[in-house]
Amino acid sequence: MSDIYFINTLWNQKGLSIRKYAERFSKWNENRPILSIYTTCIFIGYILL
Repeated sequence: MSDIYFINTLWNQKGLSIRKYAERFSKWNENRPILSIYTTCIFIGYILL
């Protein structure tokens, strides 16, 4: 039971960090559509890890 709780808290921290990074990067990335596709792939890979 504690293992599941630990995994859930790690997952929530990972999701929050992705959201903060995505908000920060989207402001910088408005004029760079190619990089946004690249970073979307990074986000998907990071979530799956």
